[in-house]
Amino acid sequence: NVSGSLHLSAMVYPYSIEGIQFITMKGDYGWGMYLNNGAVGYASEYSLSKHPLSNVSVVADEWSLIEVYFTESVGGEFRINGVSAGTILAEDSIIPQGDFGSNDCFASGESCDELYIGRMGAGCDCNYFEGLLDNISIGTNHSNSSTEWISNWIFPEGEGSATQDQSGRNGTIIGADWVMPDGTIVTQAVEL
Repeated sequence: NVSGSLHLSAMVYPYSIEGIQFITMKGDYGWGMYLNNGAVGYASEYSLSKHPLSNVSVVADEWSLIEVYFTESVGGEFRINGVSAGTILAEDSIIPQGDFGSNDCFASGESCDELYIGRMGAGCDCNYFEGLLDNISIGTNHSNSSTEWISNWIFPEGEGSATQDQSGRNGTIIGADWVMPDGTIVTQAVEL
């Protein structure tokens, strides 16, 4: 669990900037980062309408480095390509742990505390990211000097349904394609 401060970072290449597209979310309505009609959003509570948003948007069909970082109850900011893109107020700088208890999680008896990438969390099989994602990083900044990265997903495998972050945490890839840096689908030649 993350507490005290949070730094989320990701390289995104959205095919469209329309609608809500999650980059990552912790568990069942926990902390997360997403695009809302191109603006960067931070999932700070259950209601999407109450989440803070950047005041600058990303561009469709173009790589952007997006970031959310703040200290709890103090505030922080959004960044797009290293440039400030809006503030996160103190009252919005909270870190929900993803244990909301939605009906799906309650009924299944699962803890629903996984990290989700490319979709909203455990309580909603929805709001999929439409595009390319890379270098999704999660960190803390307790000393206010540099970020201590605790999870970094760079997807080096290039094939299969399994991946790991730099700390050896396992991930399962469902419904996504491996692509080359230019966005073309990775293909495997098979000898006939």
